Amino acid sequence: RDLHSFPTRRSSDLSFYDVVHVRRSPISKKVINVFVEGEVTFEGVYSLEKKNQRLSDVVKSAGGLIPGSNARGARLLRKMNDDEKARMQAVLQVARQGADGKDSINIDKIAISDTYTIGIHLDEALAHPGSTQDVELVDGDRLIVPSFNHTVRISGDVNAPNTVAFDEGKGYKYYIKQAGGFGERAKKSHAYIVYQNGTMALAKEGKIEPGCEVVVPTKRPRDAQVISQWLGIGTSVAYLATMVATIANLLK
Repeated sequence: RDLHSFPTRRSSDLSFYDVVHVRRSPISKKVINVFVEGEVTFEGVYSLEKKNQRLSDVVKSAGGLIPGSNARGARLLRKMNDDEKARMQAVLQVARQGADGKDSINIDKIAISDTYTIGIHLDEALAHPGSTQDVELVDGDRLIVPSFNHTVRISGDVNAPNTVAFDEGKGYKYYIKQAGGFGERAKKSHAYIVYQNGTMALAKEGKIEPGCEVVVPTKRPRDAQVISQWLGIGTSVAYLATMVATIANLLK
């Protein structure tokens, strides 16, 4: 047949072995899913389609906080991305090289988790939307708003770990007394406070808040091998002193 008898192919027609590329629009954005739990009107998963969505935005989407909620104690959990996981593994590897016994067990517990807590102040974020306290959200974030807790927990190297009622204006030593006082090997100057929102502070510098925990760490046990070495040195010195005294007496 005459080649001119074939219909002319239009640019929109497809044929075998054609490759079609569908490119993403430069103005489209990935949908961000954020989980909201606790003392809000509507718990659930919220999809944020706009860029730079913040804590105040998702709380508004969830219908706001309900009476009895503790905005000050709210915490934000975030999944580690690949870069953060790589850095964490590098830090853990260095830590393992200088750790043994119980320390290595604690390090392994850290390695299990793929999430971390971001210390937030939701009350300030809601009072000042768009401020630095109004943290921007990323995909997979989990916002947890607890109910108001009127107690303070005391744990660690104290004589009787306890949970007591919060007493406005009292310092951390008052609460340690409520737990029977410091233990025998307590590191008193290193006591610290863990707040509900995930932040921490040295007890002597921080302020006790409802729902927080006062933790008293323990001094590391003395190395029995080092003690025996010092005892051996002491015995050797005493033996040498006795020999010197004996030789001196003989010379006389």
